[in-house]
Amino acid sequence: MTENKSARNSVRLNFSSAMNAAMRASGTMFRHSQGSVLLLIAITVAALMLRLCFLGTTSLWIDEIWSIRISHLPWNLYLWSIRHQDPNMILYYCMLHVWMKLGDSEAMVRGLSVLWGVATVPVLAMFGAQLFGRRAGLIAGLLLTINVFHIQYSQEARSYSLVILLVSLSSWCFVSCVESPRWYKWACYSFLSTLAIYSHLFAIFVVMSHVLSMLWAPGVRGLWKQVATALLV
Repeated sequence: MTENKSARNSVRLNFSSAMNAAMRASGTMFRHSQGSVLLLIAITVAALMLRLCFLGTTSLWIDEIWSIRISHLPWNLYLWSIRHQDPNMILYYCMLHVWMKLGDSEAMVRGLSVLWGVATVPVLAMFGAQLFGRRAGLIAGLLLTINVFHIQYSQEARSYSLVILLVSLSSWCFVSCVESPRWYKWACYSFLSTLAIYSHLFAIFVVMSHVLSMLWAPGVRGLWKQVATALLV
């Protein structure tokens, strides 16, 4: 009886110790996760502030003027223009057409690109966290935040910040498809990739790199079946 009682007490102590350790670990994980979220929010706010600085102080240059001219056209003339003059950046022109109903000043017109540029920061951070861990993702988001070229392109009334956002989302979705293939994931990837190409034709090179990388992926036949199903859908 004494031995059984001591054994039960030992089991209870071990169970209690395990529960306490699990609670401490979960509490630490929660604090780390909460801290990462707060840090990502701070990085995103910093990206917004950097891209809003001096947004409307410089005059529009010729490509930005062309964007405004195309986006101001009525829909019938716009369709004629993309067929005969400028078939690139179709998605951006449609968005800018709607956006300029809020105003057509330099700062307002460029504000659409600022939104896409800022949105890319948390997307890249979460994409990097999936690939290399939370710390690497935050570093990637921070580096994009202070990247001079990205700040510049996020302040232009062109589709550059939009295509970077869509390519980042498409690549993130592609990695998720390769890790756990599902036809609906491939459908989402196809949709995002199509939007990226319609925002700028150079996005097709990123899609081609995804396709070429699948040649070395394990289970490539199964992946191609998933892609074919998604394209049909």
